[in-house]
Amino acid sequence: MHCPLRPASFRLLTPLLFAALALAGCDGPPWTPDDVIDYKKGLSLYLFRPVEAPVPTGWPVVLFFHGGGWQYGTAEQFFPQCAELSKLGYLCISAAYRVRSRDGTGMEEAVADAREAFTFLLAHARSLRADPERIVLGGGSAGGHLALATAMAARDNGTPARGLLLFNPVVDLSPGTPDHVPAGSAWQAYSPLHQLAPGLPPMLILQGSEDREVDPATAARYCERVRETGTGCQIAWYPGERHGFFNYSRSRYRFFDTLWETLGFLDAIGVGGDIGAPRRLLRLIAPRSV
Repeated sequence: MHCPLRPASFRLLTPLLFAALALAGCDGPPWTPDDVIDYKKGLSLYLFRPVEAPVPTGWPVVLFFHGGGWQYGTAEQFFPQCAELSKLGYLCISAAYRVRSRDGTGMEEAVADAREAFTFLLAHARSLRADPERIVLGGGSAGGHLALATAMAARDNGTPARGLLLFNPVVDLSPGTPDHVPAGSAWQAYSPLHQLAPGLPPMLILQGSEDREVDPATAARYCERVRETGTGCQIAWYPGERHGFFNYSRSRYRFFDTLWETLGFLDAIGVGGDIGAPRRLLRLIAPRSV
């Protein structure tokens, strides 16, 4: 997939747009989910629901997994994205999973939890008013890896996700990479670069060019290899940016920049938020309750 995510006619306006959104948009912390549901004992899904009633098939869904090297981090990382996406008609969910610092667990347990969160969402789609045909998986860094690992299992189980939103994702767990040691001896079975096969959903990678934790060249190589399998893969490059640049706490400007890129991708894969484009900018600027 090589769709232009930023229309040429809009490029000159984007710096002003994102500056305005950084000043006026987003309700700011604390972000409060509309509901918290346990998908297994001690692990929760944090739901941000749209104001509008869903269409008969249900709301489109974005399910996020936080980063932290499978060792730390919380679901709150993606609360800002969920707060904004819910204003645009998406049921946005941020999932908790086990991490080493709290639970003494490793990457394999984190992968198992992420896959179980997706399975729970599919099983309870009707009661959650979610459209099971429009579920997009996303995450940052190790959370991006979990989104990919979940999508690989969903593909093999015949319940594929609709798309992947990957913020500087970990894609290579081979020896010599920063994430090989946490991955352990089972690294190859969980390394996206080493588990390439047709059938993954289209994906967007948002990548800083100066990332020192996820090698930009590796991200580019992975995306090219994915295209060779017949799956669409687009990279949105952010010159001069390092790891985690997309987080609200790092830069409100980049937060809205990546949010706009996200919306373009979701539109391109047919997972719109059921709110017309003319209303989107007003929704981003307005408080979430409007």
